[in-house]
Amino acid sequence: MAIIRVNEPSREKLSAITPEDVEAEGFPGMTPTQFIRMFCDSHESCRPSTIITRIPYAYVPGGRFTLPGFCRFCGDRAAATSTKCSKCEFVDQFSESLKHD
Repeated sequence: MAIIRVNEPSREKLSAITPEDVEAEGFPGMTPTQFIRMFCDSHESCRPSTIITRIPYAYVPGGRFTLPGFCRFCGDRAAATSTKCSKCEFVDQFSESLKHD
């Protein structure tokens, strides 16, 4: 789980979805047409012309709960086995070295 910030929800036709939106929904490699078909098949009475609510969000850096593979400090992707990306690891190491000088 992660703490998120909701960024300006909007309403638009499902058919307006872009390849970037499809990837952000968690379906990389799926085309907008394939996504629309899958979405309509799983939502009763849905059509490509159906007005849907888009709720874009961003992970809150340093959020208490984070998803595997995301840095809990800056929100960027991190190694799957880490909760901190290499950039934040470097900053921590650099900060520690300054304390000892």
